[in-house]
Amino acid sequence: MHRPDKDNPGRQRLLRERDNALVQELTERFDRPLLQCDILDVGFGYGALLGWFHEPGAAPENRFGGDLLPNRIKVARETHPAFTFIEGNANQLVFPDGWSRRLRARSEESYHHA
Repeated sequence: MHRPDKDNPGRQRLLRERDNALVQELTERFDRPLLQCDILDVGFGYGALLGWFHEPGAAPENRFGGDLLPNRIKVARETHPAFTFIEGNANQLVFPDGWSRRLRARSEESYHHA
């Protein structure tokens, strides 16, 4: 499996540009700082996007991921132990500690990534 060269200046520039554009879009879209937002990533892979939210300031207890694949959940939990990850189909996820209420309340503020 090919791994990208993390020291490649071109790759670093592309990632900075992507990250800056995402921060700007999220800042314009939401009426509060990311630190105060609940973040749900369904189909999170290895948790990279949820991990990215650490830099702009989202609190770890406000990050939640659901995925179908147990091996990805295992890696995500090892990489980001403070986040909440569960296994399951997006239509059948069981949310802990009031997440369902918070998700319904904030559904109109959602940001969808592809």
